[in-house]
Amino acid sequence: MSTIKSSAEHLTLNADGASKDIKFQANGVEKASIDSSGNLTVSGNLTSVGIDDNADATAMTITSDEKIGIGTTIPQKLLDITDSSSGESIPLVISNRDTTSGTGQKVTLGFGLARDGGALKPEAGTIEVGREAAWNTDATVDSYMAFSTYLNNSATEKLRITSSGNVGIGTDSPDSSLEIYKSSTAELMIGSDNGGTAQISLYESNSTTKEATIKYDGLANNLVIGTSGEANAIVIPRDTGYVTMPSQPSFRVGGHNGESGAGTVVKHATFYHNTGSHYSSSTGRFTAPVAGSYFFGVKIISALATTSTEQNIKIVKNGSTTLDARFQGYTESSTHPTIVLDLAAGDYVNISTANSNTDIYAGAVHNQFYGYLIG
Repeated sequence: MSTIKSSAEHLTLNADGASKDIKFQANGVEKASIDSSGNLTVSGNLTSVGIDDNADATAMTITSDEKIGIGTTIPQKLLDITDSSSGESIPLVISNRDTTSGTGQKVTLGFGLARDGGALKPEAGTIEVGREAAWNTDATVDSYMAFSTYLNNSATEKLRITSSGNVGIGTDSPDSSLEIYKSSTAELMIGSDNGGTAQISLYESNSTTKEATIKYDGLANNLVIGTSGEANAIVIPRDTGYVTMPSQPSFRVGGHNGESGAGTVVKHATFYHNTGSHYSSSTGRFTAPVAGSYFFGVKIISALATTSTEQNIKIVKNGSTTLDARFQGYTESSTHPTIVLDLAAGDYVNISTANSNTDIYAGAVHNQFYGYLIG
């Protein structure tokens, strides 16, 4: 080394010997060197002590296998930035310090990929943060975050998070918490393993109670809409597409077990259908599985041979008469009363005779009771 120069701000080492190297040794062992082209070669770790930190902690380390550590002396990846502060940590900041008024200011983090045997695409994927408005007051300091990828060799934005927290997929101006747009068919898919459940849950405020759910039950192959009060409020089987729950309660029964006399419940023995099994032939009652408005109808033909005897039947709700129907006795005389009742879950409805003269034809097609949930 032939020249050492120093000034108020610089120290110059001039290597003009045959080797053209500046070498750094410790105990006679070379640790690093700089050649005349400015190439730095390190045989161990290169460390830098922080400036003005009033401590001797290592600020940056470059290992012999070309890994850079900031805040750590043992970087695990090509760049390892570590902050051991408690609480929130923001160890890396990428900034755009342009203070010009407007919305053009943004900063982008790019991810590069090389083409097969070709050039690097330094922005194969990007994360962009920018202004949404001119930042001239606190009320307008609003920013967005956008994610872009390449499609057909062209970078296009795919997802954006606005300052209000709205998420847009396929749109850069989402008007709701989640907006998905596609010029052809926009589709949202939620899946699970075979036999699992794919579900969307709805809740209010900070409550963890699921007020409503929409799910696909992969075990039963049903689409289910539920609420906090009724988990299976509506069930639609995949294969039929018909609403079956709450069993879309519906029934039609006929005939009877030979009941007679005043105040006797007519118990129908023949089932045409009993969706949900809410009609019981042993009690003669239909029991509502869910609250709602229900339609009920009755068809009764008299079994009496005389025409002067009054026949009397009732539609009864929870033991109280809701409809009274009368007709004259004769084999072909009949009555066909209908009614709409508001029922709570657990309420029951049945048919009852109202006087001792009532004699009902036993045939299933002549004596029927039917009903269904309207909504």
